[in-house]
Amino acid sequence: MSVQLHGLRLIRGSLDGVLPLGLASALLISLAVGCNKPRDDKEVVNSVGMKFREIPAGRFRMSKGSLSRDEQPHVVSITDDYFIGTTEVTNSQWNKVMGANPSKWKAPDGPVESVSWLDAVEFCKELSNLPEEISAGRGYRLPTEAEWEYACRAQKDSCYHFGNKTNLLDAYGWFDGNSGEESHAVGKKQPNQFGLLDMHGNVWEWCSDWYGALTQESRENPQGPDLGRYRVYRGGGWNNIAWSSRTHFRYRALPSLKSPHIGFRVVLTNEKRLPGMNEIKAPKTLEVEGEYSFDGGDFPLDPKEF
Repeated sequence: MSVQLHGLRLIRGSLDGVLPLGLASALLISLAVGCNKPRDDKEVVNSVGMKFREIPAGRFRMSKGSLSRDEQPHVVSITDDYFIGTTEVTNSQWNKVMGANPSKWKAPDGPVESVSWLDAVEFCKELSNLPEEISAGRGYRLPTEAEWEYACRAQKDSCYHFGNKTNLLDAYGWFDGNSGEESHAVGKKQPNQFGLLDMHGNVWEWCSDWYGALTQESRENPQGPDLGRYRVYRGGGWNNIAWSSRTHFRYRALPSLKSPHIGFRVVLTNEKRLPGMNEIKAPKTLEVEGEYSFDGGDFPLDPKEF
């Protein structure tokens, strides 16, 4: 079967009828075991140099490992393949699209941070409206929370995409144990099996969803509640302890909050109406700039710290 998306041709061949069934199966198994890196033909590079990897459709147990009452493990089905950024959006990429840079640390290959959820959505809109992207039929949006966790886990059921041993995190992400209290250039740690980098640590990443409790019911392509007060962000950051980087761990904050701890990555889409870009009216409580919450509990933070 062949699939055409934004000029990228993805070839999926079948060995049925070409090799004996036993030999074909053995060959496929050996290829799967030996292939830690995704194939290059599943990568898209856009007009501002952002790289995207295809994530195959599938099912997973979302929130596996959580002990929070608001995060019950449940089966989620992602019914379509999708493309997600291999790294967090960088300062260089932000500058090409938006101009003025808001980050505390402005290294070109560092992750853009100090951006609100609203800023991240505006970036997606402006990137989608670039002439080169319109010509290529590409649009952009924030990932849903389910898409983010599925991409992070990379078909693993463990606390981290590399397993359950926290002492291995140093090889895969930046956190308070190795960051030197600052963010770092993207892509310097090891990737997960989908070829995605910095899914654990460096900066937290906004998702499109309003925050809501995750119950045990199975879901298909969930996009979160229709309305809410907080937006979700995921992944852990340079200032947090290792367990904050676990695959299921989630924070929430007002969509206006800007912090050097928070950035984002984006999903490439050909949808004309971009999920996460509707219903973005600011709630009446946006003046409470320092309010965060996590795992079902709220606590106030001094906005001056950010």
